Amino acid sequence: MSIVILGGIAKGFRLKVPESEHLRPTSIILRRKVFDWNQSLEGWIFVDLCAGTGAMAFEAASRGAREIWLNEKDRKHFKFLEQSAIKFKDKFEHLGHLHLSEKPFHVFVKSFFNHYEKWDEEKKKGVILFFDPPYENHEMYKTFLRCLKESFFKGQIWIESDVRKGLPVHWFEQNLTMNYKLFSQGDHFLFIC
Repeated sequence: MSIVILGGIAKGFRLKVPESEHLRPTSIILRRKVFDWNQSLEGWIFVDLCAGTGAMAFEAASRGAREIWLNEKDRKHFKFLEQSAIKFKDKFEHLGHLHLSEKPFHVFVKSFFNHYEKWDEEKKKGVILFFDPPYENHEMYKTFLRCLKESFFKGQIWIESDVRKGLPVHWFEQNLTMNYKLFSQGDHFLFIC
């Protein structure tokens, strides 16, 4: 099984994906909607907190992100992610810098925000945090939002969820008091603020 990058310099590049009931890549339709809306990510830093296949981060790199950070704690999924990263970097070596990690979510988030707090204001504003955890793990959503508030995050936040298994849209509306855009496909949605 593989996932194809939809646009940018690496359009058509295939990411090898393991067969797994615990892996749920962002759908092609949802990826297309989001990246049609924001086609260039020139200069951005894209952080995929629960990377899985890495499709969103590699899509961001293909569209100009200067750095991508991918964290995936599942060892089997991480091996596939690592292979994709090596092939991607070999073929598109001029594209953004890659940071790979296989830490538990809460450890990676803390580590990332330790780096983030040392950056200058301009760099802080140029960060996209993409958060797509197992939908039913509501504690991960709450931990993530708590970390955001404690760090005074200044970039963009992209959260994927599901209206049935995950947290509903109005929960994000109440907890994030910024302007937002909502993309949806069936029961799945991507909340961007």
